Amino acid sequence: MTEPFLVGDLVYLRPLRYEDLDGNYVHWLNDPEVCRYNRHHVLPYTREQGEEYIRHARSTKDELILAIVVKETEQHIGNIALTNIDRYNQRAEYTVLIGEPATGKKGYAKEAAVLLFRHGFFDLNLRRIYGAALEDHTMANIAAPLLGMKQEGILREAIFCNGKFNNLIYYGILKDEFIERYEKITTPIA
Repeated sequence: MTEPFLVGDLVYLRPLRYEDLDGNYVHWLNDPEVCRYNRHHVLPYTREQGEEYIRHARSTKDELILAIVVKETEQHIGNIALTNIDRYNQRAEYTVLIGEPATGKKGYAKEAAVLLFRHGFFDLNLRRIYGAALEDHTMANIAAPLLGMKQEGILREAIFCNGKFNNLIYYGILKDEFIERYEKITTPIA
């Protein structure tokens, strides 16, 4: 069993493991609704691709890719990552995929993001974490500011998704902004 890496009140983050492929993992990436606002579901996703991705996630030093697991049920509900880690410029890109829609709106994704951001800022010595969301992805565009991320720009018609070209909205949070928002809180972050 893989030990938790980052632990919160509701969820913990751990490395991906091959046993994750026995659950709904492959289904998530083939589900048009789960992938409605991301770049997955363009081609079929196979178990072999999942094995290759997990092998990559477990060996890379340039990305931190973790499973989100609900503590109470031990259910793997999605993945969260810092990718494009640039140690020279002290920045990384934040991505998240919640594969189990029934677990939405329970604070799991927010707590997972805060755990990951805290690790990125304090353990990886990042100065800036950024991410992007399709303009049509209402939940992501609500969630980013709730995490303390600020809108930084829009790439017009940058992504072809859902049968049309979509604007991509970029968000970012700086270490000082994170500290101001989260490190002075005495109540739970979820």
